[in-house]
Amino acid sequence: MINSSYTELISLSLALEKAGLVWHPQIGDEVSERSQFRIMILTDNNSLTPSQLRKLFVWLPRMEQIIEQIEARNGIITFFGWNSSPASFGYLARMEISGEMIETSHVDPRLAIGALLFKFLQMLNPKPVLH
Repeated sequence: MINSSYTELISLSLALEKAGLVWHPQIGDEVSERSQFRIMILTDNNSLTPSQLRKLFVWLPRMEQIIEQIEARNGIITFFGWNSSPASFGYLARMEISGEMIETSHVDPRLAIGALLFKFLQMLNPKPVLH
C-alpha cells in the first residue's frame, strides 16, 4: 500500500512533467512505475534509452533536485521554512518573479517546494486559453 504523501508526490510529479519538466535519468533517481505506482530507486537502466525510461517511470525529484530545477531557471527562493499559522500550517515556500509573489504551503517539505516549482513552470510556460 502506498501512503498518501507518495500518492501526492506522484500526482505532483506527473503535473511537473506536463508543465514541461524533463527528466534526464540518472542512477539513484527515485522513480515510480507508471503502471503500478510502485516507488523505487533507479539502480540499472537495463540498456534502456532515456526516452524509454521516461515511458516506463515517473521521476520523483528529491528536494535538492527540485531546488536545482528552480535555480537552473534563474528562480530565487526568498523563503522556505515552517509556518504554524492556521491559514497555511506547514512548510511555506516563497519566491518572487517579475514583481509577482509565488507561495505554496504543505506539511511535507518536498511537496511544498515541488508545488512552488510547478507554479514557477506555469508562469514560465503559460498555456494558451482555448475558446
